[in-house]
Amino acid sequence: MGTRTTSGRTALRALAAACLLAVAAGCAGTVAGTAQPVAGATITSPSATGTAQSATGTGQPATSPGTDSDPTTPDPGTTTGSSTASTGSSGGTDGTDGTDGTTTGSTATSSGQRVDPAEFASRVRKANGALRSMVGSLTVRAAGTSAEGAFSEALAGGRITGIDMNLRLSVSGTDLSMRLLLVSDKIYVSGQELLSRMGITGKRWALASPDSENPVLQQLAGQLDGYLRSAGADQYSVQAAAASEIVDEGPADVKGVRTTRYRMVVDVAKAAAAATGAQKQQLEQSLAAGLRSLPITVYLDERDRVVRAESRTTASGVTASTSFEATSFDTDVTISAPDPATVYTG
Repeated sequence: MGTRTTSGRTALRALAAACLLAVAAGCAGTVAGTAQPVAGATITSPSATGTAQSATGTGQPATSPGTDSDPTTPDPGTTTGSSTASTGSSGGTDGTDGTDGTTTGSTATSSGQRVDPAEFASRVRKANGALRSMVGSLTVRAAGTSAEGAFSEALAGGRITGIDMNLRLSVSGTDLSMRLLLVSDKIYVSGQELLSRMGITGKRWALASPDSENPVLQQLAGQLDGYLRSAGADQYSVQAAAASEIVDEGPADVKGVRTTRYRMVVDVAKAAAAATGAQKQQLEQSLAAGLRSLPITVYLDERDRVVRAESRTTASGVTASTSFEATSFDTDVTISAPDPATVYTG
C-alpha cells in the first residue's frame, strides 16, 4: 500500500497499508483468510477534493497514477491544516534553508555514536508534535501484495486529524486503485473497480462504518479507525522510547534535503507494554506473529522532523517492507468529504 515510511507509519503505516491490501485482496477474491491490519489541512464536511500542496508548495494535488479524483467544490466548513508554507523538508520556519538557528536537531551527534532513546524520543516528539500538515508518499510490500500511493495529512499534536490518500494496490496479479479520505472521524473509500467488487454501484464513494451492511466496509472501518487514531508523526517518538538501540549513522541526502540517518531497533514487547488502544493491539498482534524486534531507519532533518523512514521485517514466514517519505511540512492542505449524494452508506 502506500509509499514512504515504515512503522506504525513505519510499523503502523505498514500495518495500515497492509490492511487495505488485504481488504482489497478479499474483494478481488484472490486471498483467503482475514485481512491483516496495515498502515495513510483543511478539513471540510461535504465535498470531495482534498487538494494538497505539492512538495514545492505550488498547490498540485497529491495523487498517484490511476486513482479516482472527485473535483467538487469544498464546503465553506473546510478546516485548514496550515497557513504557513514550507518549501522544503529541511526549511526553516520562514521557508529558508533551515539555517535560522531554531534547531540543531539531528546534526547534534557523531556518526556511529549511540543515542539515548529517551532523549531521541523527546526531540522527535517536540519537532513532529508541532506539525500541522504533511504531504508525502508510502510504499508497502508483503507476501505478493504491494501498495504505493501519495497522501496529505492534517495533524494536531502529532496525531492525524484528516487524511487524503490515493493508492495503487497490486494483489496476486490484480491491480486496483483507490482513494481514502478521513474527514470528521468518518472514513470514505473510492475506486470504481474496488466498489464494484464490493457489490456497490451507482455511487462514487462508500462510507466505511462498523455499522455497514457490507462486511468488507465493516472490516475496513475497524482496521483503519484503529490505525488512524494511533498513527501520525508522534508514532516515531513512541517507537524511539521503546528502542533497545539507536545509532547515529551520519549525514544523508534525501532528494536534496540534508538529514541525519538513525538506525533504531524497537523492542516490540516494551512498545506494546507502553502503548494503549489500537496501537497496543497492533503491537500485541505483531508479538503473537513472532516479531520481537522492529528495525527502523529514520532520517531526520535539521529540525528533527521525520523526512524518511524505512523498515523490513519477517514474521511468521512473511517478509514485509515499508518506506515512508515526507515531501513537505506545514503547507496548505485541504481535505474535504464527498458530496453526500455520491456516498454509499448501506
